[in-house]
Amino acid sequence: MKRPAVFLLLFLLLSLGIAFAAGEWYVRAQGKFNADGTFFFRDKPIRPYALPVTHAKEVIDRYLKDSSGFLLYDPDLGWNNRPRTCTPEGRYCANSFGLRADREYTAAMRPGQFRVSMFGDSFIAGFDADMPDSLAVQVEGMLKARGLDAEVLNFGVGGFGFDQAYLYYNRDGARFDTSVIVQGLQMENVGRDVTLFRIVAFPGTGIPFSKPRYILRDGTLELINRPTVAPEDVPKTLANFHRWPLAKYEPSYTAKYQHHWYTPSKLISTIVDLWSQRKNAPHDDPEDLFAANGEAMDITVKLLERYRDEVAKTGKPFVLIYFPRADVIDAVLAGKPDPWQPHLDRLKGFTIVDPTPRLVAYAKEHGSASLYNGHYSPVGYRLVAEALAEALVPLAPK
Repeated sequence: MKRPAVFLLLFLLLSLGIAFAAGEWYVRAQGKFNADGTFFFRDKPIRPYALPVTHAKEVIDRYLKDSSGFLLYDPDLGWNNRPRTCTPEGRYCANSFGLRADREYTAAMRPGQFRVSMFGDSFIAGFDADMPDSLAVQVEGMLKARGLDAEVLNFGVGGFGFDQAYLYYNRDGARFDTSVIVQGLQMENVGRDVTLFRIVAFPGTGIPFSKPRYILRDGTLELINRPTVAPEDVPKTLANFHRWPLAKYEPSYTAKYQHHWYTPSKLISTIVDLWSQRKNAPHDDPEDLFAANGEAMDITVKLLERYRDEVAKTGKPFVLIYFPRADVIDAVLAGKPDPWQPHLDRLKGFTIVDPTPRLVAYAKEHGSASLYNGHYSPVGYRLVAEALAEALVPLAPK
């Protein structure tokens, strides 16, 4: 190769190198790394994301230093309400058994008493409502107003999936005599049933613990991650998540966390990420996570069937109370079907109480926003309670 050609090639390579270095410097100058190593360009996170190890460690450290927090690690369930504690503002309190309540309960029922045990997530627990406005308290009051010696036990725990609620019933439900078991049916919990670490799906969550989950093996439910990861081991498990044997069962551990050959360059990573968004690349979350015929729903159906059948062996009724979210009410108001109807159609053989008509009727006059306050508003809980109480009355002793 002649000397001028060599000189031109070197000049071009040097120019490209300088341009690349300048671009790399500019992108990094305009961006920043968070504590875990995720790069943000103009406040937008750029893949690959780093798992929130720092946040998890901060939450875990606070948890280990504070024995009075409302959240309690549970090796069987992942977490639970800590007995005899309240949240800092005093809105949520647990009795000596960990139930959201302002009183204690006897193990045995009085003769003629009608006791309802309610299991589920934050909707059952009554989040975003003071105790008098929570679902359990309102249902109890409505049953008493109908002349029943009623008592409603609130086993709801924030963040629970159907799997955790079932395991809670299976382990502790028999400690209290009951007349009927009510399980909350918040359909987005289908996704929770295939989650191992809530903090992987929701990096800012205040729940850093892992949870047990079921997998389907040859059509049979098999429980994994029980006992759950001990609190002190959570940060290092997340820091080495790709080496954790159960990581393959975490559906939120997707391509957004995967490294590529160009990952060290924030310039290339930013260009690739922004370009993929412009081209409407597939969403980071697994597309079939909430599919009516996907793995998560398959597991949920089998799980609820097992749950129902175990309750049936005790001779007690098993009732599902449906919690339609704002998207459901808005869809019905617009003349469209419930977006979760295909999922509900798979729950054959279940007693499902559906408060949707009451909520829709109220929303037509007052707007759907009046029904929700993060979870339900007091009136939203009241309307759900009315539907549930009405369904429970025929199950009471005559």
